[in-house]
Amino acid sequence: LLHGGEHHVLTEEDATTVEMLGVLAVVGARFAELYLPLVSLSAVAARLQEKPFDLDTALRIILTGVTAAEGLGFSRAMVFLQPTGAPEAKGRLAVGPLDGEEAHNTWVAIEDQKRQFRSPGNPFFNRLLDEAERISLEIRGGARQDSALSEHVQSVSLPASLSQMPLSEYSAPLCEQLLSRGDWKGKFACVPLLVKDICRGFLIADRDFQGRRVSENDAPLLQLFANIAAIAVESLTVRTPANESE
Repeated sequence: LLHGGEHHVLTEEDATTVEMLGVLAVVGARFAELYLPLVSLSAVAARLQEKPFDLDTALRIILTGVTAAEGLGFSRAMVFLQPTGAPEAKGRLAVGPLDGEEAHNTWVAIEDQKRQFRSPGNPFFNRLLDEAERISLEIRGGARQDSALSEHVQSVSLPASLSQMPLSEYSAPLCEQLLSRGDWKGKFACVPLLVKDICRGFLIADRDFQGRRVSENDAPLLQLFANIAAIAVESLTVRTPANESE
């Protein structure tokens, strides 16, 4: 028997339940979004606690977390170090491709590695960290050169004021030195390397080769990796007048 007239579709208790389910859905979606970055952050931190590393190896491990699909998934990431009080920060190390062709070739190679990777209990991300260690060891021993991107970044100095700009464009005059080689198109995220409220440099990352731009939402997670980089810089850079320009 159908009754005519109007009735409340949901009781007050039903409405509360729906609202709670909505909140849980949002929390669940956000947790899923943060899960891989936080797991990779933990893996990077654990790796750096396992044994002593030189600064470049530590930074390469950290930037691997920033660029790996299992981490933050940026196209490339770069660390610039700023001597105390200096107006510029000098490029120290970078991970990722210099141009679109290299980006394509790198991603094809990584996908091939993933298909061939079979190691229960040892996530592929750990293999990437192993690779970062090995590359640094080979570079230090003279068995290989650093990447084209890293060599280019090491020849560049950028204004220290960039550390105050969470989002910027590569086309900005401040970034002119970067544009001399490689592909530099859209926006990049920039977060400071802070040690006891003193800026020791900054970390730049972009999504240039992914068909999308960085956004304000990228900065908080990127800052977590920058915090580890700042600790590494403070711990592994010997402060003397002779190397204050490190």
